[in-house]
Amino acid sequence: MSQAVRAKIAGTGAYLADIELPGALACVLVRSPHAHARIRSIDTAAAKQQPGVVAVFTGAELTSFYTPMPHGVGEGDSGGKTNPIVTWPVEPEEVRHVGQAVAVVVGESRLAARDALDLIQVDYEPLPPIVDPEQALEPPAHQPASFLLRSHRPGDIGWIVSRHGALYAEEYGWDISFEALAAEIADGLLPVFFSPDRMAVFTPSLEAGFRAAGGGKSLASFDIAPTVPIVLGPDAAACRAMVKPRLALYVGGMGARGKNFYNDLVSRYGYEAAAKSIQDLYLSGKKEEAAAAVPDALVDEVALCGPKERIRERLPRWKDSGITTLICGAVQADALELMAELVL
Repeated sequence: MSQAVRAKIAGTGAYLADIELPGALACVLVRSPHAHARIRSIDTAAAKQQPGVVAVFTGAELTSFYTPMPHGVGEGDSGGKTNPIVTWPVEPEEVRHVGQAVAVVVGESRLAARDALDLIQVDYEPLPPIVDPEQALEPPAHQPASFLLRSHRPGDIGWIVSRHGALYAEEYGWDISFEALAAEIADGLLPVFFSPDRMAVFTPSLEAGFRAAGGGKSLASFDIAPTVPIVLGPDAAACRAMVKPRLALYVGGMGARGKNFYNDLVSRYGYEAAAKSIQDLYLSGKKEEAAAAVPDALVDEVALCGPKERIRERLPRWKDSGITTLICGAVQADALELMAELVL
């Protein structure tokens, strides 16, 4: 055990909060208790008179000192208009989530700033929160007062095709392709429940993303790194049984009926009937039956299960699939040792 670790365990270690620099000031934030509310007024007079307080700023006072924060939405809706979402570090007008900052207290010490915090009076006008993403699409929810926004509408093939310059959306009818977005803006993809036999399912999306990125981007410089469940044991069926509950959870229980990415993925693999059955059972509370409904063939596509010889026999499918990294999803030390033996 290192000396630094020993010091932390013994309570004698130094943390960031223990460091006091000459002239350093402390800052604390006043945060909203409401999920959605309009700020009527903020009274900071008493806080400014508190000993040890250097300054108090409201969000409205700070807007002249900085610009709104960048964010990942508002790139363009299906009509080609820019979404007018404005996000400030300290909100000047309308809070859109619990804990959003509305004022700042700067003090000679953190204790002084926190004491002044309780003296600030904020008058809120509570507004109904929008917690349904479909509701957030409807006017006036998608105006600046909203806090849930999607920059396209379900089934808007024209927007997707214009964004990615591909026809895969028309062919598959996907609402959005996360694979294409990863290919466009990221260095790699971490696919879940990846099947080495189904690379063709991902290829059109990836190629569309590469075209959107430009600059000659391609699979040659793109990392595909699936996490592969690995269960080592003498009985392949028993090993598959260790994987099936997780598949049932994701295919059956992750998301609402008709809006489940994992269910859609398995259906794209050709297991539409099984995916529907698993979801029906899982959402009915029959989790064990849902796990039992997971096809053996699906488990064998996305996992490596069974004795050493079987895993050795099936591993080349992964090596030849086009992936660049195989992340071992194993909890058995023997399974990790086997993979190291077979791969390294």
